[in-house]
Amino acid sequence: MKMNCAVITVGDELLSGRITDVNSPYITRELEAMGLDTAFHISVGDDPENIQAVLRFALEQCRAVIITGGLGPTQDDLTREAVAEGLGLKLIFREKIADLIRQRFQWMNREMAESNLKQAYIVEGAGTIDPVMGTAPGLILKLPAGKLVAMLPGVPAEMREMLGRGVLPALHDMGDRGPVRLRKSFKILGSTESEVAERVEKSLSGMGGLKLAYLASLSGIEVRVTAVAEDEIEAQARLAAAERRIRDELKMMVAASDSQGIEDVVGELLRQRGMTLALAESCTGGLVGEMVTRVPGSSDYFVGSVVSYSNRAKQELLGVSEEILATAGAVSSEAADAMARGARRAFGSDLAISITGIAGPGGGTPDKPVGTVFIGLAAEGVGAVRKLMLPLGREAVRSISATLALALIRVYLLGGDFAHFGE
Repeated sequence: MKMNCAVITVGDELLSGRITDVNSPYITRELEAMGLDTAFHISVGDDPENIQAVLRFALEQCRAVIITGGLGPTQDDLTREAVAEGLGLKLIFREKIADLIRQRFQWMNREMAESNLKQAYIVEGAGTIDPVMGTAPGLILKLPAGKLVAMLPGVPAEMREMLGRGVLPALHDMGDRGPVRLRKSFKILGSTESEVAERVEKSLSGMGGLKLAYLASLSGIEVRVTAVAEDEIEAQARLAAAERRIRDELKMMVAASDSQGIEDVVGELLRQRGMTLALAESCTGGLVGEMVTRVPGSSDYFVGSVVSYSNRAKQELLGVSEEILATAGAVSSEAADAMARGARRAFGSDLAISITGIAGPGGGTPDKPVGTVFIGLAAEGVGAVRKLMLPLGREAVRSISATLALALIRVYLLGGDFAHFGE
């Protein structure tokens, strides 16, 4: 039978949308890198009969099934029980696992509720993956006909550690893997999805063993390149060659790659250059500052921000003149320039960015409709303002403006051309 896999995530909170499923995509990527196909993802609630029905279906279709969630100590954690009953197996209490759980609570200096010992019950015949973070062990059950069921905690950090330490090696030993697949993604700013696709495909013309996918979002265009080869070395070589061609073609428009955000890239550039950054935000209401401070260690380069929503704040905190506000207006090239210079002066920073605009839904005029945004940049001997026209909803205007403000910083730090960003 072809070595393919199914991923089942368990939990009512996944079905209701209170929690986003981040486990399935991660598992799929890890399986792809081994040359294993994922046939499907299924989310199921905390209901034993539904869990059993989904498990039966998955085992009919696939050789390996990876289940996450439902291994905790509470009444709604039912994965062990459902799998055991569905496969006609018993639950066996393991004193070794119970001791590990007790030791974990002693180490945390916390009293252990007896309900935690529920996690010491193991599906008959299953091997265990001892927990190193939480208290729930992972389980690997090998079935007749060369099939496998793995049960892992739903907490992403615990799941990832156990997947790498226990499940992936077990799948490797089962053999029958397909070609290796390695993936890299690129965040593209300053163009449309159709233009990006056309240029990427042109740059990769003549190269085999590559698959392309595109995803447009408020934070840019993501280009995902998957290299397919018989071994990892060949796949890595194809992926590296594809990356060189894409960067040569799109140049400054490639803002980030893989899990990096534009805020990570900007932060690293500022740190490398020993430069500091200040912000002055109006329509984004502090969103750029929030993005900048997502990055650990951002205090190395980020000195502060002014959210100058009112004209009075622009005047008193940033020194925007009454004349500019009266003639050009708060949403103008002149105001954006004055705000950036005022932020740089107020914080004594090397570089400052400002944003002022009309996010809507009200406030637009024929001359300045909703979606009109000005981004200003001020540095030693440098002043630049870019105008954006974003005929979108309020949150889209705010999100895109914040992302492009950081992109403008990146372009400046790399000595690039601002022409890709607005007018």
